[in-house]
Amino acid sequence: MVPLNYIINYTTIGPILIFMGIIFLIFNRKWREKVMKAAWNLAGIGLHKWVRDQ
Repeated sequence: MVPLNYIINYTTIGPILIFMGIIFLIFNRKWREKVMKAAWNLAGIGLHKWVRDQ
C-alpha cells in the first residue's frame, strides 16, 4: 500500500515540474530542439519496448 501523503506529494509536485519545464523551454530556444529530440527518443524507446512486450 502506497502512503497517501506520497501520492499527494507527487500529484502536486508533478504538474508544477511540468509547468516549470514548459516555461523553461519557452524562454530557452537554444535547448528546445535538443530537449524535444531527447523526449521523442525516450518516448520512441518506451513505446517500442511496450509494443514488444505485448
